[in-house]
Amino acid sequence: SNLPAATYQVTYQLKILSTALMSVALLQKQITTTKWLALFLLTLGVAAVQLSSMEGGGKSEAAAINMPMGLGATIAACC
Repeated sequence: SNLPAATYQVTYQLKILSTALMSVALLQKQITTTKWLALFLLTLGVAAVQLSSMEGGGKSEAAAINMPMGLGATIAACC
């Protein structure tokens, strides 16, 4: 596996952000300030999880995990 399960689940929530951005760009939908704030907080949460998983991983797990590949694949799946 390229990512721990918890990291994958949190990162995969970026699909909400990509859907909102595509709705605004392609469908020209209006998003309220409250929803933009919620999307910003979601992005901060995902970034916090990514930073914590990169800093403090167990040494035994680290050999089997390819973090850049896992993140790239997960972000590609969101878009």
